[in-house]
Amino acid sequence: MTSSLDSLFTPGLVAAQQPQWPGGNEGAAIKSAVQELKSFPPLVFAGECDDLKARIALAE
Repeated sequence: MTSSLDSLFTPGLVAAQQPQWPGGNEGAAIKSAVQELKSFPPLVFAGECDDLKARIALAE
């Protein structure tokens, strides 16, 4: 399963209790925040996920 980073920030994926953002979902505040988040490195790398899965499998 592959997914691009852009698919994580689609308007269809909003929380049930989404706050009212200044300017709405397409406002400058949202666009600025999303651009800043996209500039950060990932919190978890793919290899770390693979290692975790392997360790969980060993724990059975």
